[in-house]
Amino acid sequence: MTLERLDGYRLKSNLVPWPDGILVRSAGSLQSPWRAIIVADSPGELVESELILSLNTPRDRSKNYSYIEPMNYVGIWWSMHLGIETWGMEGGRHGATTENAKRYIDFAAANNIRGVLVEGWNTGWESWYQDDNFDFQTPYPDFDLEEVARYAQEKGVALIGHHETGGQVLSYEENLEAALDLYQSLGVKAIKTGYAGQMRPEGHFHQGQFMVRHHQRVVDEAAKRGIMVNIHEPIKDTGLRRTYPNLMTREASAAWSGMPGRAEIPPPIPLP
Repeated sequence: MTLERLDGYRLKSNLVPWPDGILVRSAGSLQSPWRAIIVADSPGELVESELILSLNTPRDRSKNYSYIEPMNYVGIWWSMHLGIETWGMEGGRHGATTENAKRYIDFAAANNIRGVLVEGWNTGWESWYQDDNFDFQTPYPDFDLEEVARYAQEKGVALIGHHETGGQVLSYEENLEAALDLYQSLGVKAIKTGYAGQMRPEGHFHQGQFMVRHHQRVVDEAAKRGIMVNIHEPIKDTGLRRTYPNLMTREASAAWSGMPGRAEIPPPIPLP
């Protein structure tokens, strides 16, 4: 649910629709989640409230959560935003090489940093924002995924996997289980997912029921394999981390609802 201020103290609730305008789809009966509004005197008090968290079901204590480990990390990603390196291999400035990944792992091990995230290791980045371009299992020729995973374990550093979708949700779902199986086989216990750009199929938005269901599936499948999830461009926090402790982090300070007449969806950011 989102809230729209009409005037004064009047607020109107909104649900982000499906492409055809329908707000909620269900086969048979439907159990609605809690809808709650928190009122406070300052933004800090809103952040400190545990109301939303408390409305969620506690975790299943019969399951094994020993793989869950909050951590700090460094990684290969910011250099791409600065234009120093690239996600793909164009221009001979590829960031996610075996050599570079080992350099980051050595730095993490020497400075008591627990993990290393590697973005751009998998093929498809040259055609970002095009349909079904990302391959979630095939490394670029200059990146040896198995060797990097082995080296990270040898150094006592956690390798953090990366799944950028570019908004290609159905393509990711088709490859999700196999991609997570690959990480599990290599001992990778954390992934960062990404949804940079407009959602596809066209007409879907980050905060709609379609994406709520998608994120739930990713968290469920990751939990089956003992993998933590950090979501980039997520839906807003609804306290589900109480039920699913492997839902570690949401990287977002503002979310685009895409409601007609509301904020514009930002255009894709071109690769440097």
